[in-house]
Amino acid sequence: MSEDAGNKKIAIPASPVSCNLKAAQEDENVFGQLFCLANATAGSLEALWEEVGCSSEERREHLKGLVVEFERLCTEKVREEESVRDQFRSSIAQLRQEMVELTACLGEKR
Repeated sequence: MSEDAGNKKIAIPASPVSCNLKAAQEDENVFGQLFCLANATAGSLEALWEEVGCSSEERREHLKGLVVEFERLCTEKVREEESVRDQFRSSIAQLRQEMVELTACLGEKR
C-alpha cells in the first residue's frame, strides 16, 4: 500500500512486523520513516497491551495520550524552526542594511 505525500508515493508497511525501522532511518524518505516509527510503536504497544490485558477503552485512552504528546512535540519543533527562520531573516536584513551603507560609502569616495 502507499500514500501520496505531496507528489511522492511512499511505501506503507502492512504491519509493524514488516517495518524495518533501521532500514527506514537510513532511507531519505522522512514520511516513510515517521510512518514506520508510528506503526512499529503501535504494534509494540498493542502486543504489550494484549499481554497485560488492557481493555479497548484503556488502549484508546493510551493512544490518545500518545497522540497529544506527539502533537506537543511537533508543535515545539515547528516553534524552534520558526525561531531559527526569524533569526535568519533578522541577520539577512541586518547584512543587507550593512551592504547598502557600505555601497553608499564607496559611492561617496569616488
